[in-house]
Formats: sequence, structure tokens, C-alpha cells
Amino acid sequence: MFIYTKIIDYLTFLIQQNKDNESFLLPSENQLCAKFSASRVSVRKALDHLKQQELIYSVKGKGYFINANNPILNKNNHHKKLSLSFITTASNNRHRLNILNGINQFCDQNNIRCMTFYSYNDPLLEQNKLHDAINIHSDGIILFPSDSNIYSAELFKLLNYNIPIILIDRNLQGLGLPCISSNHFDMAYRAIEWFHNKKIKDIVYITHQKDLSSAVQERQKGIQQGLLDFMGRINKHNLMYDDIPPEELYQFYYDYFKRHPEITGIIYSTSENLQYLLKALEDLNKKINEDIYLVFIDEEYQIPFGQTSQRIPMIIQDGVSMGYTAAKTLLKMIHTATKVESKYIPVKYINWD
Repeated sequence: MFIYTKIIDYLTFLIQQNKDNESFLLPSENQLCAKFSASRVSVRKALDHLKQQELIYSVKGKGYFINANNPILNKNNHHKKLSLSFITTASNNRHRLNILNGINQFCDQNNIRCMTFYSYNDPLLEQNKLHDAINIHSDGIILFPSDSNIYSAELFKLLNYNIPIILIDRNLQGLGLPCISSNHFDMAYRAIEWFHNKKIKDIVYITHQKDLSSAVQERQKGIQQGLLDFMGRINKHNLMYDDIPPEELYQFYYDYFKRHPEITGIIYSTSENLQYLLKALEDLNKKINEDIYLVFIDEEYQIPFGQTSQRIPMIIQDGVSMGYTAAKTLLKMIHTATKVESKYIPVKYINWD
């Protein structure tokens, strides 16, 4: 696709979303050049095309405006299609993809347009994406926050502009925004309870995000409370953070379990690093469900063929229901302008004997 056709598509989307607003000012030539990394020739070609279609007009010294008198825009004007924006950290795991699928399912069923933006866990990039969502005049925003402790200026703009916003999976303390999530505390607590019922006392919880999100923080609280309630103690080696380069992970796991042979239970929530853990345990002659037991939480894990044929208990988040519920709740907020409550989506228990 030529760059000028991308610009045309983008401007056409803005025109459709704002056709009722005769004073709506379209992005300037400089803004379009920067947004699409395009030359001024490409930008002017796109604008000239829309002028020829009589969809826009220009005012010298002011910029480009929507031609509200165009009969194409006036046709079925009362059926304006709603537009939602979903801003998420990434799409590199099954849970986030399931959330996106749930949002898309609801939007498809209700003839709602959904735009997806990625922040890649970068608060600054998240701020830029919130800005983009505001600029394209989204009717509401679903946000999967990058960090629980950093609130961007754009987020406060949303609150000031009264644009409906709902959080998903992770909460932002102190803002009073509704959040659709799993009960992360209960997930971790139930995992400790499972080991207690198996009479396994020495446990390690492995995660790769140290104090990054409310989900991780709530799970850590659940782990700590479960250790106190069921084991009567918390040791330093009960928590492990494996946020290190992948090439160092195998040795990291190997050294840890060699130093702590008393550990016979693992609660695991780091899907992309599983192969290194299993390899380290194999080389230490620790057999799954014999010498050491695993419980997976967060998402469903695939065990590499040949490493174990054992059934591994899992606590799985229902990302599809989470996304569907978030979009449904956001639509209610848009139509009624009423405050809604946060909601926990039930998790799934697999191989939970």
C-alpha cells in the first residue's frame, strides 16, 4: 500500500468519526508528515484526493475541515458507528491475545469499531497511544496498563474530558477507575493451598516482573499470606525473580535449585522461560511430580514434548471473558454515563485433583 493511501484511510476514518462536527480541524500537513514519516508530496496528494471528493475543504491560515454539506456524509448520519480504543502492553502471549479476541467478539456483535494500540510496557509509549486515542475521538478506551505506579498526563486528560475508560487485568490505585480482572491474590493463595494439601512445605514462586504491575503485586501478597496461613513462615528463597537475559536463565535456575535441594514445589508464571527451567531440573535429576511438583498460574502452558508427560495443575485466566466483559461494561458507561464497579472474572482450574 502506498503511503498516501494510508493517509487517505486515516483521514477518512477521522472524517467519518467527526462528520457531525463542522468545526473539527483535521491534522495539519506537518502533523501528518510526522505521523506517517511521509513526504509533504504524499501528504498533499492524500489531501487533494479528499478535496476532489468534496469530503474536506481548506481555509488559508487555518487548515483542513470536514465538508458537512457532502451528501455522502449526511447519509444515515444518525447511525454513527461507535469507536473504542484498546491500549495493551503487547500481543506476545496467549492471555493478551485472548483478551483482544474477547473485545473483538463483543465489538463485532455490536457493530463497534475497535482500534488496538501497543505500549510494549513502556509508560512513555503508553502516553503517546492514549494521546492517539484522544485525537481519533474514541468514544471509550480499554487500557491494559504498563505500570501501576506511573500515571501519564494523557490519562488525566481522559478523566478531565470525561471520556469513559476501563482498566483490564491491572489496576491503577487512587484513580477510582473500574477494572476487569482475575482475582490475582486468590489465584496465588489457592496455589499455596494446593501444595499444603499435598503436604509439600518448601515452595518457590517464580515470576519475571518485580513490582511492575498490580497483578504481580497482588499475587505476591497471595503467596505471602498463603505461606503464613499454611506453612507458618516466609523465607527469602520463597520468591524468585527471573528478569535476566535469556542466555543466563538456564544457569540461574540450575544454580538456584542446586543451592536449595529442599525446594519440592514450584509456582510458575513465566511462560516464555519454561524451557530453561525444565532443562535445569532435568540436569539435576529432579523428576516432575516425583522429586518436585509444579503449579502453573496465569495462562495455559505447553510442556515441550519429551520433557514430561505428567499432568500439571494450572490456574488459568479467562482472557476472552475478561475482554468481552470489559467492552460490554465500557459500552454501558458510554450510553448511561454512570459509574460501574470493578469485577473479577472467574478463573479456570485444570488438572486440579
